[in-house]
Amino acid sequence: HLCDYSGEDICSILAHASFYCVDAWELCGAHMEPDEVGHVLATLIFIAHAWVQDETCPLHIWHKHLFCKYCPLKTLNAAVIRLMQIRRYQLRLSTRELSRRMGRLEEALQQSSRFRIGGGPGSASGDNEGGIDATRGGVGRAEAAGGGM
Repeated sequence: HLCDYSGEDICSILAHASFYCVDAWELCGAHMEPDEVGHVLATLIFIAHAWVQDETCPLHIWHKHLFCKYCPLKTLNAAVIRLMQIRRYQLRLSTRELSRRMGRLEEALQQSSRFRIGGGPGSASGDNEGGIDATRGGVGRAEAAGGGM
């Protein structure tokens, strides 16, 4: 949000990262703890972001906001290099693969703007006690009253 990326930019970055994740998972996924999987995925999102965007947010900023409690910057930098080695430094997706992944992500983005997340009319849970209303950009009663999240 701070960098004002469009939904299409975000979908492209996530499409690339999800593709990269397959190789990382095949090599070491079974040996990782859940929080490590999350950090590896976030690192793959950084790599995809650096590949897709002309102007990028530097790794030290990602470290400051996402990784500072997890590992030192030097370790994060080594992880970026290792994950790129796993991909054999091949970051480009075929047009077909990119289109397939982008299509699915764009569908999800459109779906998310049509229902409330976490409660309320039209949501999966059906209660009206809270959550984010993606169609209005507001919050449910519980958050507005100081409860909930």
